[in-house]
Amino acid sequence: METLGFIWKIEWSNPYTTPTRKRVLAELFVPGPATRRPVILDTVPAVPGYTCTCAPILYYPEPFTEQRRAKMRKGNLTRRIGKKYPMFAEQFIEEELTAEPDYYAGEYDKSIHDYTARLNARVRYLLEHANKLIVPEE
Repeated sequence: METLGFIWKIEWSNPYTTPTRKRVLAELFVPGPATRRPVILDTVPAVPGYTCTCAPILYYPEPFTEQRRAKMRKGNLTRRIGKKYPMFAEQFIEEELTAEPDYYAGEYDKSIHDYTARLNARVRYLLEHANKLIVPEE
């Protein structure tokens, strides 16, 4: 996964207590490699219990289509069994394909696709607001 930049946040730092204000006071996305703390975060007043954190923002590739996933899974199966049991490969491959037809048809958990779509929407939002101080509403 490719690192697009880093997000700097002023957020509540104690996981065992509830924040006195919002969980995140401010955040700033800085594209490119990590650098020292951005000066603009100094404009946010220091509040007890809050700290400045930094985390990488990654680009998550879109999930494979069912056809591509099925082709990849069948190819991996053929390679794996052909390497281990070359004389009986066709028989073992056929048994495996009949044992788990849904898996080799490319089916998968759709919630993974939804999760990746939400992450990429957040990345697009941060790229649109790069180098701008964001004050989240909660």
